[in-house]
Amino acid sequence: MDAQPALQRTFEAIILDRSALGGERAGPRSRIGRLVARGATVVVAGVEPAEVARLGVPAGHGELLLVPRSPRAVYRATPRGPRPVPPAPTDRASGTTAESRTLRLLGDAGITPGLVLVVACPDGLTEGPSSSPALRLGRQLPGSTIVDVRRPACETAPQVPSTGPAGCPDGAPGDTDGGYAGIVAGLLDEQLHRRRTRRLPHVDEDAEWVIVDDDSVPARRRVVDCLFTVSDGRVATRATSEDTTSDTEPLVLAAGVYVGQGESQELLPGPFWPAMRLGSVETRRRRVLDLRAGLMLREDVRDGIILLHRDSTSRSAPLQMVERIAAYATSERRHPLHGRPERLLRAAMDGGFDALLRRHRSAWARRWRDVGVEIVGDPELQLAARFALFQLWGVVHGDGESAIGARGLTGKAYRGHVFWDADVFMLPALATMSPRAARSMLEYRLRRLPQARAIAQIHAFDGARFPWESARDGTDVTPRSASIGGLLMLIRTGELEEHIVADVAWAAEHYAAWTGDHRWLHDRGYPLVVETARYWASRCRRDRDGSVHIDRVMGPDEYHDRVDDNAFTNVMARWNLRRGADLLERIDGSDGARQEAAAWRALAAGMFDG
Repeated sequence: MDAQPALQRTFEAIILDRSALGGERAGPRSRIGRLVARGATVVVAGVEPAEVARLGVPAGHGELLLVPRSPRAVYRATPRGPRPVPPAPTDRASGTTAESRTLRLLGDAGITPGLVLVVACPDGLTEGPSSSPALRLGRQLPGSTIVDVRRPACETAPQVPSTGPAGCPDGAPGDTDGGYAGIVAGLLDEQLHRRRTRRLPHVDEDAEWVIVDDDSVPARRRVVDCLFTVSDGRVATRATSEDTTSDTEPLVLAAGVYVGQGESQELLPGPFWPAMRLGSVETRRRRVLDLRAGLMLREDVRDGIILLHRDSTSRSAPLQMVERIAAYATSERRHPLHGRPERLLRAAMDGGFDALLRRHRSAWARRWRDVGVEIVGDPELQLAARFALFQLWGVVHGDGESAIGARGLTGKAYRGHVFWDADVFMLPALATMSPRAARSMLEYRLRRLPQARAIAQIHAFDGARFPWESARDGTDVTPRSASIGGLLMLIRTGELEEHIVADVAWAAEHYAAWTGDHRWLHDRGYPLVVETARYWASRCRRDRDGSVHIDRVMGPDEYHDRVDDNAFTNVMARWNLRRGADLLERIDGSDGARQEAAAWRALAAGMFDG
């Protein structure tokens, strides 16, 4: 049969009725095994309980789920035979059915309705949806593509005009020469062909999750390159065209990996893995950013043909499909271990693109399950909030330490330097999303505490003064000047914007308060609060009237420099002194500590705030 647009896509999951399999030797059975081997999820619904153990168990990187007619259990095929899927806590609490458990398993794998093909093949004994378990599942997946072999077309659920193959023949169950089994075999063959020829999986273009750029404004291309960056928090790839000879800025960046010295330190660009030389034909590139799956898709308007240049002398040849898998090994302080990239690459290539994509979808599904945003009645605001969360997930990984620059890993602006934005704006949000990730940001500050103490000593103060711009080693890398409009302008932020000291303490305290991880603050993180309080105690000036002042600073607005008693700086320093006094007494408890804490509280009480 001819595949219509609704079926001309690669589906991630296929839901079938048991009756669609035909007889013991019918074609659909073997095709299911091959689909699972290539990474697809296949759900066979309406299986008789006694039949579960007899169904073949295919090997591969996909998954075969068996949904019996009557029990609540759902079975997963394994090399040792079908095994019941353990219920989730929500399943136990609500006593959910096998159908709802199946839908949850699809969601946990990141398989959204638009990625599901439902093949309804009623058993012929009764009419209506109740006779097709697959159809009942499909009706609960708005946006899935449903093929009912009794009817002359397929449809997209719900209430969408039929868009599927015309003239689907009727037939008796088990008729492998053109009946139900023949139709099902044709549908599965199409999916096998698409996976064999490396056709990209379909992107579920749900308006609540997807951002589309149609390339109608060429001047925005570099902006979209940045905004559509895809990252796992360790390594990021800009959404730049593969053709590195065009007017683009191809870029792959690794978190915390810097090159250069002093203020010239910047993130080290890595090899741009998608790079290839394409034909010079000007084309518009439609780009789709799927926030839910963490994927970026680009489509060129060239009638499906792209010209690939092998080298400067060879002739151009049509490029049908290229599958490229890359592995990166990074280290912030030393060369990665020899052979590690090769081991990572071999592991990635073991299952190929389909297996990698499957794990990728599952990882993003877990993220959104733990941290979701639903804003009823304002889809535009909801999409914006999800985009913000997507960007946060892309800048931090949660292992060791995380240095988060002002532009994350999306470009070279600000050279990847770490500012107060990370501590005050990003860390609190990440503490609610992933405490481990937030803790890795604080670990970055803790490991650079010796440098912060050294900076305070250079300025003849006690405690620790964190630099306004930080990079690899924690020294101050703020540029001293810059050319703006042809004029040389002095940059005083590194010299004057001292509120960064209290900002770091605020981040440590709020991490502990928001996550409940007070043990970390008492056992490891307390110097970020105590040593910064000690800095303010030596930095403040007390007048004869008892008022306390901080002179010659720059506030966060950065429009007024060398001012006295900036309100933000003074209020943050007062908070830092009080919280530092509390921690110092609790952790030390000696007479000297109590006296020092009392002095800090006295300074805080006299702090001028306007």
